[in-house]
Amino acid sequence: MYLRSTTLKKISAVLHFFKKKQTKVLNREFMGFNLFYSEGTSLVKRLDEGKEYEAETVDCLKNILKQKDKESPVILDIGANIGLISLAILKEFPKAKIFAFEPGRHQYELFETTIEKNQLKENILLFDIALSNKNGTADFFVHSTEDASGDGLLDTGRAGKAKLVKIRTLKLDDWWKENGRIDVDLIKCDTEGAEYFVFGFGRELVTQCRPAIVLELFEKNIEKYPFTVKDLFDLFEELEYDFYTLSGEKLTNDNKTEMMSKMAEFQALPRK
Repeated sequence: MYLRSTTLKKISAVLHFFKKKQTKVLNREFMGFNLFYSEGTSLVKRLDEGKEYEAETVDCLKNILKQKDKESPVILDIGANIGLISLAILKEFPKAKIFAFEPGRHQYELFETTIEKNQLKENILLFDIALSNKNGTADFFVHSTEDASGDGLLDTGRAGKAKLVKIRTLKLDDWWKENGRIDVDLIKCDTEGAEYFVFGFGRELVTQCRPAIVLELFEKNIEKYPFTVKDLFDLFEELEYDFYTLSGEKLTNDNKTEMMSKMAEFQALPRK
């Protein structure tokens, strides 16, 4: 049986939470689902402008899953926010099993409501923890509704004014063992610079499952952390993974600096 980090609460409790925060909760159709979000969020603003949400990333994730050709693929959505990526995957792969991680209470409550209202509990298991380099608690920087996508373990300074809250943290490998060493096919990771903490303490999962990984690799975020971009490249070299752009161009020592200046998300794929 899979472990849940918290018991799902009633929708009325979620609405009460946001009422106290003086944040209006709205809902809209997204990918055939009823999506709950807070007024003013920049994530949904893109949809209101007629834009697809992270279209290149979503297409990359879908292509990876199509190549794996599994009826019920297992995905980790690390840094799930209000669930837009998870829902986009589920639209294309309705039998997928998604383990989603969102430590920000603001986003967690909204995604929890979306899961409950759309009866997705069998497809999406949501955890209110940050996958990190230690088990316990940590400071977490949260921002306004408009900038909530910039929440993280450190303040990168790119998302406006932040305040500190306490969250629960867990190493990826320990979470994996607690949940029965499931066979993971794909990991999407967007943790605002903390990617080394996730995979540096998830070596056993990566070594055993060899999942495809789509992650943010943005030097402006990483430079706030006690590791470097080189450390990340060295880690994936140790794990025998190569980096590619979302469109499939391989990163090399000659082109990776240029590529990272043009884009922030990449694929990490196991060597064959």
